[in-house]
Amino acid sequence: MKMKMVVPRLVLWLATATAAATTESSSDVKPGCKDYCGNIIVPYPFGIYEEKCAWDKDFLLSCTATGLLLGANIPVDVPPVLDGARITEATLVVTIHPAYDCYDELGSADYFDQAIELVENSSFTFSDSRNKFTALGCDTMAYVMGPKAQLYASGCSTFCDKPVNFAQSNSCSGVGCCQTSIPAGLHTLNITLRSSGNHSRILWFNKCSYAFLVDTDSFHLSKMNLSDDPQIFVDPPVVLDWVIKGNCSRHDCGQKSICKDSNTTRSGYLCSCEQGYAGNPYLPNGCQDINECEDPKTYTCQGTCKNTAGNYTCSCPLGMHGNGKVACQGFRVTTFAAVIGAVVIAVVACILIFIEWKKLARHKNFKKNGGLLLKRQRIKLFTEAELKKATNNYDRSRLLGRGGSGHVYKGQPCQCGEALGLCLETPVTMLVYEFVSNGTLFQHIHDPNSEIVRSWKLRLRIAIETAGALKYLHSLADPPVIHRDVKSTNILLDNKHAAKVADFGTSVLIPLDQTAINTKIAGTLGYLDPEYMQTGNLTAKSDVYSFGVVVMELLTGWNPTPGGRSVDDPNRNIIHDFLCAVETNRLSDILNISINGEAERKQIEGVAELAKRCLSGSGVARPTMQQVEDELKGMQREAENLLAGESETGEETQSLLSEIEGRSSEKDESHSHTHYVTAFDIQPQEVSGVIIFP
Repeated sequence: MKMKMVVPRLVLWLATATAAATTESSSDVKPGCKDYCGNIIVPYPFGIYEEKCAWDKDFLLSCTATGLLLGANIPVDVPPVLDGARITEATLVVTIHPAYDCYDELGSADYFDQAIELVENSSFTFSDSRNKFTALGCDTMAYVMGPKAQLYASGCSTFCDKPVNFAQSNSCSGVGCCQTSIPAGLHTLNITLRSSGNHSRILWFNKCSYAFLVDTDSFHLSKMNLSDDPQIFVDPPVVLDWVIKGNCSRHDCGQKSICKDSNTTRSGYLCSCEQGYAGNPYLPNGCQDINECEDPKTYTCQGTCKNTAGNYTCSCPLGMHGNGKVACQGFRVTTFAAVIGAVVIAVVACILIFIEWKKLARHKNFKKNGGLLLKRQRIKLFTEAELKKATNNYDRSRLLGRGGSGHVYKGQPCQCGEALGLCLETPVTMLVYEFVSNGTLFQHIHDPNSEIVRSWKLRLRIAIETAGALKYLHSLADPPVIHRDVKSTNILLDNKHAAKVADFGTSVLIPLDQTAINTKIAGTLGYLDPEYMQTGNLTAKSDVYSFGVVVMELLTGWNPTPGGRSVDDPNRNIIHDFLCAVETNRLSDILNISINGEAERKQIEGVAELAKRCLSGSGVARPTMQQVEDELKGMQREAENLLAGESETGEETQSLLSEIEGRSSEKDESHSHTHYVTAFDIQPQEVSGVIIFP
């Protein structure tokens, strides 16, 4: 059975698809004309019902109860939803039923040859750039021909002996599918299909062949199936090109539009809106100004956008310069503010982190330095902040001196009383002493105007008090302590010339079951025990030797340190000279004391002999500090007996002895009032500085 259809069955898609950012006019049709046929928009230059509503009769569509009609005799089957006529592209999308050629098991054929005829010399032609002639099948020869006057014919063929899976490919490869182009300007096409073997060998999977014109942009081969029946085969889309007949010398384009001659084989022209305008250029006022500021993706602006007629302006933000449509240079005020804000936040965050780090470091130091244990004892614990405030952040003006393991600062007055305390929040522990305001013994010995220089009684009292302090360290402290840096600069004097042993920076705790400890050499040259320097074994007798040097210094006024020796004799051994003078009874030649009476002479000689024993090269031969204190006190009492007959002198001596004994009894009763005791509970090697409060 053979069928040929002269009038094509068309499905027409109509809708305006002008520029993306369009300011719509009040209507897309001429005044007084209808723009809808059912739910389909029919924009100008197309029109319905009346020829005056269309550009000319080529663009007139008839709206009927069954759908649209193109011209007078071409039925149009309209789908429920259309996205159709593209005015600015001058294209029209239609769908055309394909030609087909089908066979059954008996070899009978059922085929349909498609004849597509547009009105000759009309505004419409088949688009050669968008459409291709396509055939599907495995025993297929397809032909396409133009009208006789155009003398055009073309075609393609495809063969295969097994099913083809189009789902894995979206392009015709010649297997099961073939394609060929068509020439420009065609308005009539005749499509014919033939089979070489009536599909007899492939009937089991391919009964029909198809041939059609199709829009390659919309065609999806992967959705095709060679087993589909013609009744369910989807009509492929076809693109028609159109032009307005005439030329641009006499055109009827609307305002704000431009005319351009068609570049197809058909003579005619097209209208388009000027730059900056969008809409329907075929209507008198169809082109409307685009508000570019509402479409920043299409119309770039890096600053402040302002719409103008047919254009827009873009000024760079405050603080920037350049073309805002291209690129602004410099920094936005908001960006600058954001950067400043970010920097401020970062700085604040760093400060907070630093504060937290310092807090954690102080807590870590507190734990490392035994703070958890010391909190349970009756010890005053100072914070690092309190010491910084007391010393004006360790200002140099408050630096009193440098001790064996750190610096000594004078603190601001505070309600510390006479309590000694510790600061455990620094990397190394800091000791806090009562400030003894009358300087050091070294300063007084070498000051000719000092009262100590003129008074042997004061010198003897200072020696006794110093011996008592060292005796406490060696015998009464728990555990015992070796000072390791006894010297005249570490003996402080208050306003009443009472002696205070200070600077425990190099002190060492001695375990109860030991009498000596092996440690690295520390102390001050001139005062160091030679036996300790040779062996490295530190004992309490090392402090006895250093005390003997201090007594020698009290008697002679000599400076035992290397820096205190004469320039003329830098290698002089002061200790050797002192011992020789005592042994050869030439003590009077080296004393810097005015002797008043026989009692003082005997005391001085006894003290010198005691110093000689303290300076013995062997620690075993030296007395203990308990013995030293007892002997010094015995000399003091013997002097009292010799001076008992002299009333004025006796009253003075009695007053002085009462004062001394009062201090001694206070020390023996409680160590809470002495200012060198608290340091015994720490490892003194880790002390970095001393803060002294008045």
